[in-house]
Amino acid sequence: MTSHALDKRIHEPVRLKLMVQLVAEGPQLRFTYLRDALKLTQGNLASHLRALETAGFVTVEKREALADAATYVRITDEGNAAFAAYLEALNAALELLSS
Repeated sequence: MTSHALDKRIHEPVRLKLMVQLVAEGPQLRFTYLRDALKLTQGNLASHLRALETAGFVTVEKREALADAATYVRITDEGNAAFAAYLEALNAALELLSS
């Protein structure tokens, strides 16, 4: 039997929601959109994004324009691969439960 471990860097509930949001609606979303959609404080969102950025799963970029300054979060290729592996591990665990 092959063991599929869930990636703890993604498995934390807020980080999982962030990854789902980026995969489903991304690949790039505004920081303020994520904050509001997930009902997080700025500090809480920033903390979780730092963890995902350290893992190489997202990039955070501040853009300044004349009329609009914003921070954008983008899922990386590594983040997409890690999320796919996470889902595979989760599906494997669910299959074990149903057999």
